[in-house]
Amino acid sequence: MDRMEQVLHNLISNAKKFVNAGGNIHLTLRSEKDKLYFSVYNDAPHLSNEELTAVWQKFHRDKSERNKHGSGLGLAICAQILSRQGADYGARNKDKGVEFYFRLPLLR
Repeated sequence: MDRMEQVLHNLISNAKKFVNAGGNIHLTLRSEKDKLYFSVYNDAPHLSNEELTAVWQKFHRDKSERNKHGSGLGLAICAQILSRQGADYGARNKDKGVEFYFRLPLLR
């Protein structure tokens, strides 16, 4: 379970780092048929289609001033852990920001 705590920590920390000044962060957790759905949304600049994929790769770093001290490993670690858990995960642009999500199979 420590690994999933790392995923949650990395996703939420990332949302806090890149949220617009005065913007919102929303967490969602729900059951979808046989899966658990979790997402972190933040009001932030949209990512290009290329960036929506690249953010999960090792050493990908946003070039903005907000990320001067990041290693570029947080989301890559999430991707590795989620893949090992058989999760579907990704990122997508929403109305005023970006949502990072994953779906895990529910154990019954």
